[in-house]
Amino acid sequence: MFRKISLVCLALIASPAIGELPATYKYGTNLGGWLLSEPWMKPVEWAAIGGEYCPADSASCAASEWGLARKLGQKAANEAFLKHWQSWFNQDHVNQLKALKLDHVRIPLGFWIVEELVEAPAELYAQGGWMELKRGLRQLRDAGFHVTLDMHAMPGVSTSNQQFAGNVTSDVQFYKDHNYQRALTWGAVLASMSHLDPDFSSVVAIQCLNEPLTDANLTPGLEQYYSDFVTVTRVVEYAIGVECEADLRESIHRLSRSKNGMVALRAAIPLIVTYAGKAKVVVDPKILDSLKRSSASPSPVVTAPVPVETTIITATSRSSVSAAGIPTEGDSECRSPRINPTNSHQKCSISRVSRACLATMAMPKRWQWKGNGNSMVNHTLGPAAYDDHLYFAYGGVAEPNIKSYISTMCTIPHYQAAKKLGEEPYGHGEFSIAVNFNATHDDLRAWGDAQRFMYNQEHYWTFWTFRLGQVLEPNLTQSYTETWSYLGAVEAGVWPRDPSQYYNPSICAPFINPTSNSSKADLPGPQLNQTKQH
Repeated sequence: MFRKISLVCLALIASPAIGELPATYKYGTNLGGWLLSEPWMKPVEWAAIGGEYCPADSASCAASEWGLARKLGQKAANEAFLKHWQSWFNQDHVNQLKALKLDHVRIPLGFWIVEELVEAPAELYAQGGWMELKRGLRQLRDAGFHVTLDMHAMPGVSTSNQQFAGNVTSDVQFYKDHNYQRALTWGAVLASMSHLDPDFSSVVAIQCLNEPLTDANLTPGLEQYYSDFVTVTRVVEYAIGVECEADLRESIHRLSRSKNGMVALRAAIPLIVTYAGKAKVVVDPKILDSLKRSSASPSPVVTAPVPVETTIITATSRSSVSAAGIPTEGDSECRSPRINPTNSHQKCSISRVSRACLATMAMPKRWQWKGNGNSMVNHTLGPAAYDDHLYFAYGGVAEPNIKSYISTMCTIPHYQAAKKLGEEPYGHGEFSIAVNFNATHDDLRAWGDAQRFMYNQEHYWTFWTFRLGQVLEPNLTQSYTETWSYLGAVEAGVWPRDPSQYYNPSICAPFINPTSNSSKADLPGPQLNQTKQH
């Protein structure tokens, strides 16, 4: 059975805060290890599906997604990873995170989730992840979470010798036109599905790159990639008819000057049709025609998007479609997932429902501390956001003791520096409470308090990560799960069940106000023990 629905209602109503992340995007965690495996996080589970763990030289064994797929072969890899995807993150985990009052998640992805981008036989990765992404997004949407899709593992590998890159290698090839183009095509598919596929209706941002090389001299073309990512995202949204605080016609002009953007968009058009089909959505020819004209003309041709309609198959097995509140002809209500995915409805006619532009997200300029760092700030068009990462456990930030950790964190100037550059909204999309010294539980509570105190002044924070698996070395199990796993830290009593609360709300007082005599600010001290949560 086919029912006509308007694309305007198929996507989303704008968030109350147009031009930035939703105000309710505040406390979150990463879904690390799910659709992009990092064997260090779950060596026992990794070994169970055929993987290997060789921490001294991860490139020498099946210690990455590429390495394991190459070892198993395509069919066996598909089967092994499907079992992993279904067990590593499921409805039980959604329920646990919801009970802990979190409001968003960041989902690290590898480019191979859009399987057509994989260049076999040189590249080999498990297939089938897209439908698992849809399943997880559907569960998160129904629970009321906001979602950032994180382009974590890039075509050609963007960071050397890292499991999160998908292939552990020193041969970094991402920073070249061909792989920039593949990444932009990937981004165009994610952007279009965030508006066309009801399962994606809780997506509020797409991050275009995770942790580029810190030496800007080794990343030629990166700032142009940031610009092109914004351009391609907005061209897609303009073609669909998304409302935005910015004039999206400017994206068409920008595209006409972007070689990589035009190549990427041409490659994305058939993929948009393919992936819309996975959602049982038929894309209106007017949208495709708009995209084709935008990517084919060497000079800008800007015409206003016309109201379009499309069709969706509403078979009984697609209960998620009706659960998403997608209105059909004659319906008088449109669900507004970006305002409140669980219970918010707004009376609307098809002609007056609007959708919000996605936030284009990148890491801040300070991440590339060698050379002249790259930033997205001069290339934004519409809402943007900046995602910083900071880990003390690897050394080089503070002395290995709790007092140095706290004093350094409470006076760290990164947010102020980002604001001066205009990199807002700004937050920390990765951090943990791991340390490089023997810490007591009181130490960890104090360390978590200091980070929450500072990061709560920013727009958001997103802990790394939501869970860990079994660890091979028994003596490491406790310290790993208590400091790298959100669920593990809460269970251990070193992180509060309510993320807005502190064990010691005055943790930074001695450093913000050195004359303070508050007993609550002792590091660590009796006050922490008295306020311990169970």
